[in-house]
Amino acid sequence: MELRTGKISENVLDRSVAKRLGKSACLKSRPGFQGGGSYLSVDPVTLRTGDAGFLAVTAAANDLLAKGLRPCELQTVVLLPPGTQEQTLRDLEDQIAQAARLYDVRITGGHTEVTGAVTRPVVTASCSGIPLLSDLPGVSAGVQVKPSPGMDLVVTKWAGLEGTYLLSLEKKEDLLSVLPYSIVSAGMQIRELLCVQKEAGILLQSGAACICHASGGGILAALWKIGEQAGCGFEAELGAIPILQETIEITDIFGLNPYAMASAGCLIAAVNDGDAVVQSLLDEGINAACIGRLTESHDRKLSLDGEYQYVNLPAPDELVRVLDQ
Repeated sequence: MELRTGKISENVLDRSVAKRLGKSACLKSRPGFQGGGSYLSVDPVTLRTGDAGFLAVTAAANDLLAKGLRPCELQTVVLLPPGTQEQTLRDLEDQIAQAARLYDVRITGGHTEVTGAVTRPVVTASCSGIPLLSDLPGVSAGVQVKPSPGMDLVVTKWAGLEGTYLLSLEKKEDLLSVLPYSIVSAGMQIRELLCVQKEAGILLQSGAACICHASGGGILAALWKIGEQAGCGFEAELGAIPILQETIEITDIFGLNPYAMASAGCLIAAVNDGDAVVQSLLDEGINAACIGRLTESHDRKLSLDGEYQYVNLPAPDELVRVLDQ
């Protein structure tokens, strides 16, 4: 059934939203959660993708986790273009509900509307959180680690994860015309790697400072943000940044820079003992690598085979060139 322009009717809300999100969508706060002491992360997904519901919640929740916060409550805004079929709304709400269960967040409300202001579905997730440190054994609430030159830079998982997943999902047929099915299939399975809940906890327990989620703009944007947060420079080795072979092959097809492409699921953190932290992550089954360190200088440099280049202000995400059409 085609949805009518304007705010979604109560009947459609009931059968295609509330029933898919579950009774948890009633507007009651989680016991013990105090709204006045919470923090908020808001993330929209505007690229052309059929998985916007899951990715919007993932982006908001991961952003909180990188800040040392436990996601608690969630609201979403879903804007749909005229002519949208009701099944599209149902799919998006199923994705939102799935992500909410993954992060154990309570859905407290939202807004859904069909409007000519958008040409494709746009989902915005607003997620609130409270300090995660108090939940972790051996870590006191409110502990703040001050970044300083000499701290090591640690990357978790792999660069370009989210972008590889989106390209595999949305450009599947194009990719299958030139790549083996095994590579494209592996790219689509990356969705399972996008949550950073486990590694965020390990990094916090290690006393990490300046944890940054490498989402929009990818690793290069995240490195720039690390420098801004730390108020100093850094030197990082491009060849040390973990990257999947699937990412290399898929981005090569479209001529994209995988290090400047959305990397949700990947964290960068400044730590005192990079080797020890990397080992702690590896022991828990999380890929990680030490890629460089903070420096006294304010220069932000990336090296490859002994040649240095400066990391510039973040540019638009590489995915825009392919999926924003």
